[in-house]
Amino acid sequence: MELLWLMKDSIFNTDNKETIKNLEDKRAIELRDREIKINNLELEAKEKQKWMLLSGFGLVGNYRRFAFYQNSNRRKINRKLRTLNLNLAEKNNELDQANKIKARFFSILNHDLRSPVYNLIHFLHLKRENPELLDEATKISIEHKTMSSAENLLLDGRHVVVE
Repeated sequence: MELLWLMKDSIFNTDNKETIKNLEDKRAIELRDREIKINNLELEAKEKQKWMLLSGFGLVGNYRRFAFYQNSNRRKINRKLRTLNLNLAEKNNELDQANKIKARFFSILNHDLRSPVYNLIHFLHLKRENPELLDEATKISIEHKTMSSAENLLLDGRHVVVE
């Protein structure tokens, strides 16, 4: 019986060894499968990270391109504005000069107009209020000078001899 028992024990041990071996193999396969899944997840994470980095670099590149474009446009516009401001300053200087010349012209014109008109008014007042102060020769001389001044005023400075 002992032999039978040893045989049974041996078969049982063999079956147990085989079952244990199968369980160990199954466990090793599960561990390898789990390791493969972990490796696949790590590869997927690295792939996602790579795409995220590439997207980030692309966004930074696009931002730099946009900033460069905007900066170059700003420079062009500033150059145009600078040119326009210089032209405007030149036009302002020309306008100031024209205004000064115009003011000078009007002051000369005003002075040139006042003198003959003042002489005419003065002569007419003198003739009306004190006709006895003027003798006939002086009266004719003043009338000729006044007439000459008035005609010069009307005829843009051309001398007209009146007899």
